[in-house]
Amino acid sequence: MQVHLVVPGLLWPHDSRDEATRGLALPALSLLCGRGRLRWHRGGGLESWLAARFGMNGATAPYAALRLAGEDEGSAPDRDGTWVAADPVTLRFARNVLVLADESELQVTADEARALVAALNAHFAELGTFVAPHPARWYLRLHTPCTFLAHPPSQVIGRRIDAFLPTGPDGRRWHGHFNEAQMLLHSHPVNREREAAGRHAINSLWFWGAGELARTRAGDDAVIADDPLARGLAAASGITCQAFADRFSLQNCGAAARTLIVASAGARPAHYLDIPAWRSALERLERQWIAPALQALRAGRVSRLSVTGLGDEAACELSLARRDLWKLWTRPLPLARLMPPPSSRGKSPPDET
Repeated sequence: MQVHLVVPGLLWPHDSRDEATRGLALPALSLLCGRGRLRWHRGGGLESWLAARFGMNGATAPYAALRLAGEDEGSAPDRDGTWVAADPVTLRFARNVLVLADESELQVTADEARALVAALNAHFAELGTFVAPHPARWYLRLHTPCTFLAHPPSQVIGRRIDAFLPTGPDGRRWHGHFNEAQMLLHSHPVNREREAAGRHAINSLWFWGAGELARTRAGDDAVIADDPLARGLAAASGITCQAFADRFSLQNCGAAARTLIVASAGARPAHYLDIPAWRSALERLERQWIAPALQALRAGRVSRLSVTGLGDEAACELSLARRDLWKLWTRPLPLARLMPPPSSRGKSPPDET
């Protein structure tokens, strides 16, 4: 059995890594870093990594339709047609530039989502139909297919949005839809009530991931994840997917020869540069997943343990076979010292997600 964990947010930005990792004890991960086989890649987000893992082009993958396929059964509508993710966000000025914050700062309620989606459907009736199977994740089913490229919100958090607006053949038209949605949401009673209560307004939508649901190609036999995109990719590949559990166990992996585990608890703290929350997430990951998986490797119940760490500046893949545990001359390597070569640093080009 082979186990592969992907950990978005594992690699903290270089300029404040010393502060973030000072005194952070992760012995199992350090052993993996020191004795595992290491490969470096350019940085990028979980969405594009998952797309590539399932044999899709990260620039053009139909993320909206795939993510919709991973929503809870009974909450998602018919998945046929062309879908666009239309996620609720808040835009605000920081240092005189407009930046984006996602649902973690909004905490949209189901009632608020229903009211705003009803208003959007009345206004954009000629464009398509909005649905909200989850308060934080909205979708638009288009009457007419379109082609544009845009980044997922996770890669835009805290950054000036003008560098991430839609591009491609229909990109400029979607700039107009973006502005229309802002004007509609700005004056909606839901936002007046939120602002009166001292809460952030849901003042914009982030459109991305356009396309039709497509079959994918899985290199794994099973997935363990709560992330709806990962679950949707598994469904589109016809492989089993289980909910993310409290800790690693072989029972969760079942009879799968290769299991992919999406451990994303550290992603949001990393996006918001929240050091205490990030450290806490990694300590839980170490205690509940990496250490038990490493023990299973030692016992011969797992043949290979891999961890892919994602970050803005670089991504790394660590792979440890059971025989590598006997490299006693190789010392554990703390996460703080896991540094990419200069050639691997740098964010992926904007059109890659």
